[in-house]
Amino acid sequence: MKLLMITRKIDRDDAVAGHSYLWAKSIARRIDRLYVICLGVGNIKGLPENVEVHSTGKERGYPRVLRWWNFWRLSRKLVPVVDGVFCHQNPEYTIGVASMAKRYHKKIVSWYVHGSVTGKTRLMEKLSDVILTANEKSFRMKSDKVKFVGHGIDTEMFCHGMKKNDNTFNIFTAGRISPTKHYETLIEAMNVLRASGRHNIVITIAGEPVMPADRTYLMSLKSIVLEAKFDASVIFLGAVPHHMIPQHLQQSDIFVNLSGTGSVDKAVLEAMSCQIIPITSNEAFENILPPRLLVHKNDPKSLATAILSILDEDQYELSMLRKKLRDEVLQHHDLNNLVTRIIDEYGAASR
Repeated sequence: MKLLMITRKIDRDDAVAGHSYLWAKSIARRIDRLYVICLGVGNIKGLPENVEVHSTGKERGYPRVLRWWNFWRLSRKLVPVVDGVFCHQNPEYTIGVASMAKRYHKKIVSWYVHGSVTGKTRLMEKLSDVILTANEKSFRMKSDKVKFVGHGIDTEMFCHGMKKNDNTFNIFTAGRISPTKHYETLIEAMNVLRASGRHNIVITIAGEPVMPADRTYLMSLKSIVLEAKFDASVIFLGAVPHHMIPQHLQQSDIFVNLSGTGSVDKAVLEAMSCQIIPITSNEAFENILPPRLLVHKNDPKSLATAILSILDEDQYELSMLRKKLRDEVLQHHDLNNLVTRIIDEYGAASR
């Protein structure tokens, strides 16, 4: 079988898109050849020899109009020679390749995980043959094309590790530095934690700003830290390559995610896979995590209370919880299982 995968970026080191590299690697191991069209490309070392990556030129600074011309040119070249097209996340990819795929009668399977429904989402639904998503919170349109298949976490890479034996309680969070991540809530929760007598807590934030507004937001976060005199307890790591995230998780006690996407966030699942306890305000985890690990949005007190409950928990109970968290990922969100579901969609079409 030959497939075409369309995604934003293939880069083993990319802090945000690194999982796309893992998906491409896993898919390629199961088929004869995988062609990839991406907007930009980075470190692709380690991909199987049957993977052929084509960039539209974003990493070379090509303007948008030239990137879309390259996208059309590559689609015209590759769609006729594959058995199906897999569009990863952005609705624009499905919209852009649809006319070529329909012309050559190639099945389009679209992956989409986000709580919002836009005009592009609705058009993607019309043009796709099948839409795969993590759960009912991750695709909020009613459609016979939608299948809930869990997420795709590399559970071999994101696994349990031995934490350094120190007296520090480490809280880790990762993602783009953006107001949508509500990092200020986590920093402000430190006031409550300090008031309770907890002084051995360190918060590590991995990520970097992308847009100008994000850079302004990062400056405001650092100002909050300095004014509260938390500069020794709140660490800004900057961008961390995706393949290095597991080692940071393995040295943590809690992973905090305050993103408001409303869909199943892979960062939370990656923490769970490492047996790290997540605390989140994301409603998509209401049926996945125990209620005490779910907090109110923009509520430092609620977050601090949840953290303190973990600090005060019996170690045996925490150990059992950690195992249950990883089991949840293994059973419902393992990358190998997801890749099987993806490939089966094309297998069913070819029989």
